[in-house]
Amino acid sequence: MTRPSTPPILTELRSPSTPASQVAALRALKNEIIGHEQKKEMWIGLGVVTPIVRILNTSKGVGKRKSREINGASKHKEKKVVRTDEEEARLQAIIIVGSLAQGTVGMSRHAGEGMGVPYGLV
Repeated sequence: MTRPSTPPILTELRSPSTPASQVAALRALKNEIIGHEQKKEMWIGLGVVTPIVRILNTSKGVGKRKSREINGASKHKEKKVVRTDEEEARLQAIIIVGSLAQGTVGMSRHAGEGMGVPYGLV
């Protein structure tokens, strides 16, 4: 009997080869779990919560955000926020945690425990 291999997304989240590839893995995970309760349960069972928590605990940048103006004929000049890979990774991780928290009671309890959150708060 063969042992199931670790999904490439999880491998990349545990040991990212580059910050951009980590962001890509987070986006792929987010797209896979949103609206799919069984996939959420599967990913939690595979241990995805631990690398997500690590990403959320990364140091935060200091200072003002960079922005650039978007060309256009609008009355007000619009600015687009340019995020670093670290900021984008944290944003994707937050969205994933929110999606996992919207799972069933059993999944929310399991996910919260993995993040060090008491059951009643999830």
